[in-house]
Amino acid sequence: MINVLHIALDFNSNSGVTTYVTSLLRYFARRPGYTMHFMTNGGNALHRLNTLPVSPVLIPMQRGVKNVFHLYPNFASVKAYCEKNDIHLIHTHHRYPEFIASLVTRKSGVPTVTTAHSIVRGFRVLSFRSDKIIAVSNAVCESIVQRFGIDRSRIAVMHNAVEPFRPCPEGEVAEMKRTLGIPERHKVILYLGRFDRIKGVQYLLNAYRRIRATQTDLTLLLVGGNASAIEKDEINHIVRVPAQDNTAVFYQISNLVVLPSEQDPFPYTMLEAGLAAKPFVGSRVGGIAEFIEEGMDGLLFTPRNEPELAQRILEILNDDSKAARLGWNLRRKVQSLPTSEQYGEKLKELYERLLLERQRSVKSEK
Repeated sequence: MINVLHIALDFNSNSGVTTYVTSLLRYFARRPGYTMHFMTNGGNALHRLNTLPVSPVLIPMQRGVKNVFHLYPNFASVKAYCEKNDIHLIHTHHRYPEFIASLVTRKSGVPTVTTAHSIVRGFRVLSFRSDKIIAVSNAVCESIVQRFGIDRSRIAVMHNAVEPFRPCPEGEVAEMKRTLGIPERHKVILYLGRFDRIKGVQYLLNAYRRIRATQTDLTLLLVGGNASAIEKDEINHIVRVPAQDNTAVFYQISNLVVLPSEQDPFPYTMLEAGLAAKPFVGSRVGGIAEFIEEGMDGLLFTPRNEPELAQRILEILNDDSKAARLGWNLRRKVQSLPTSEQYGEKLKELYERLLLERQRSVKSEK
């Protein structure tokens, strides 16, 4: 039996890391010979694991400089857990847990993997110590090589896979629009994700207000963020909805999906827009610019450029044939990506190659 420990922070519904880790745990739960273990500092999406043979272990890990106060307790907790449960490989999903894993495995030699979900800076000496680094896009890979001096041979670029979601019945979609107070005649602009500064929601809000100065039959639907209940700005027709597990209905409601990020590695929202065959507008950054072909399967704009963003949105809202073409082209491109099953198979091969290399290393030392 191969025991694999995953460590991820902030296991929340509006996090791409949560979607990614859940998919991996689900895949390996179906594979004989593997047992998955999971550590986290908590989050509002732990219920996603209820149907899986995985019991999350809660530890007080945090992001940022406060980690210095938890470094030794975190190290001791992870080390003790690995020894007690005979962990054969550790797969981390943030830089701090990766650093802890590197300390834990320094003597034991247990192989380590980390998935780089973001384009990051700083902490050069402490970062990317794993035996293998999975970059979610070529943009992330290039950043790791250029900013951290990591050899490309240690990096595997593996684009995120997405699970197809079943369309919601028309009655359910209509009921959701009534619940949200969206007028039938309105076209809906959808943003789905965190409300962090780097996600650029403020630029979308400003661009939307520009558009509404001349075109009022619109609703801006914001899904995610810190809202605890549905919030409505009746005057400007802006609706804020808490993060959800099932997002299919929001894509079906929408006429257009916008991601105005200042930086983005390879966002699930972009891929899910494609699954729903919705036209997509995104910033010309990171994994968005890498994946979207301008004018073919989406439209791009210069990050933070609100007039250009407003113009791009209007190009789609005022041209139904263009909107349909972009949406269906994006759908075809997303469907060409590896499935979750294929992604899992590739990761399984990576795990087993590292474990084999470790066995050979131990034998040679003897």
